[in-house]
Amino acid sequence: MADRLVVFEKQNVYRIGWYLQEEQDMGATLGEEDKREFSKDEWDYKLAIETIEALPDVEKDKDGYFWESRKEAQEVLKQIKTAIKSYQSGVKMPDWAKKALAAGWKPPKGWKP
Repeated sequence: MADRLVVFEKQNVYRIGWYLQEEQDMGATLGEEDKREFSKDEWDYKLAIETIEALPDVEKDKDGYFWESRKEAQEVLKQIKTAIKSYQSGVKMPDWAKKALAAGWKPPKGWKP
């Protein structure tokens, strides 16, 4: 199994970060660094940050982005995974789809951008 994005609880709020399979521990939390330049290998981190920043009213502290409920964080994680899947397929997700996902739209099964 590879490293993957997961929702986890820290300091009574929910965050999204990487679970590192080899270390069996958490890695970077989304938004914990204010990076603006990314290497080619960090495209998934950049895409995750862009997805979050397109959402309204996302809160952030020194430890990164956070949500008050697990459900909210899970919804954002779904949107991030959809964006990553779209990117991997080589098809850029249209702006209307990004906005719809941010508003809670759930793509129908088999939907492709």
